[in-house]
Amino acid sequence: MGGMKKAAARIAAAFLLTVCAAAVAGCGGSAPPTDTGFNGTWAKETGSLEVAMYIWHDGRDYRFRMRRQSKDGTGKITCDWDGNCAEFLNDRKTSDLRFRLEESGTAGSLLLTCDGLVFYPDELEISYIHELKLSDDGLQLFSYTLESQGVRYEGKARGRRTLAKRSDTVPDPPSARTN
Repeated sequence: MGGMKKAAARIAAAFLLTVCAAAVAGCGGSAPPTDTGFNGTWAKETGSLEVAMYIWHDGRDYRFRMRRQSKDGTGKITCDWDGNCAEFLNDRKTSDLRFRLEESGTAGSLLLTCDGLVFYPDELEISYIHELKLSDDGLQLFSYTLESQGVRYEGKARGRRTLAKRSDTVPDPPSARTN
């Protein structure tokens, strides 16, 4: 009879665990993203990379940071909210990058500028400008290359990357600036 009591207790515990899990899943889940302009978390995943861009607008300044991680764990880029980034390959720092995000002067468009120095495996200065635009529903972010290494791109030659909105918020938002 003791074996039946243990089996019944396990079934009851499993049932209770299932009910609790269902209750937690139904409550407090993250809301689907909405059109909040550029604010939020934007992401893209390929076969080998996971990329996330975080944009924060406090009504005065746009702040930007990025995270890029290879799925095999060999490469990554990490950034702070001031746009200072470091790239690593197999835990070896390979470059320093600096991103700036500002209004372009064209409605519904931001400019993302990157300057940096790659120092491994060879030294190379890099510089590019991307124009960021939103889809009509505000749930996709399009990044167009305007300039790279001093070469200007027009029309379809600009290339386009698309990131999907994952959240209206950003993890670890920047603290308010005092200047």
